Amino acid sequence: MKKLMAGLATAALVGVVSVPAEAGLIQVTISSSTCSSACADKVLTGTTNDFTTGGQIAFGDVFISINGLSNNPGGPVASFLQQNTITISKATPNGLDEDLTVEISQTDFLTPVGPSLLGSALSGTGVSSPATSTVTLQSGYGSGINNAYSNYSTTAPLVTCNFSGAPAPACAQNSFVGLNSAAPFSLSNIFNIHLAAGLSSVNVTGTTALASVPDGGATMALLGLAMTGLGLVARRTK
Repeated sequence: MKKLMAGLATAALVGVVSVPAEAGLIQVTISSSTCSSACADKVLTGTTNDFTTGGQIAFGDVFISINGLSNNPGGPVASFLQQNTITISKATPNGLDEDLTVEISQTDFLTPVGPSLLGSALSGTGVSSPATSTVTLQSGYGSGINNAYSNYSTTAPLVTCNFSGAPAPACAQNSFVGLNSAAPFSLSNIFNIHLAAGLSSVNVTGTTALASVPDGGATMALLGLAMTGLGLVARRTK
């Protein structure tokens, strides 16, 4: 079964990660509704196919690091926007909860077009969480409007991971929704992160993928397996 899943994941990515691109840049916005220190929204920009904070950066009362990639402007089978890792940890073991939103978006995807499937996959672990910390991911698709932030014509159902303990058990969730894709379009990963009071730390991977659907339910089943293995086979591609 493991070999089958790895094979399906690799097959789904054939022609997906090898597309050279010169299109929209990956953009990241970090915001907080509970920051006890003065912290304005932080906006960061990566390259066409790559993004990294270059290690931990301070944002109010937390440290955060992000690494990601995409295959913009897309491949013949699918387009994807993936965060290989997002690590968030409390700067001090204070008695306050922390709530952050991390939105990663990219414009100027061109393929696939027509009947497609928008998929959302979230996995990760809680390095330490005295109480329950929660991460949600919602995948957004911007049809034709091609706007980066908070302009979604379609979203996949929300996926959620809850972490409690040291370490917390691993979590993996995914969801899908059908749509009719038109170019150009944007893809977005919207993470909402709740860090419980105490010295909490979580490490997650999130993926938004848009795949063509020539064969309906069969493609949905294959994409579900492929997205499970996507983090294993999709590495930095220049």
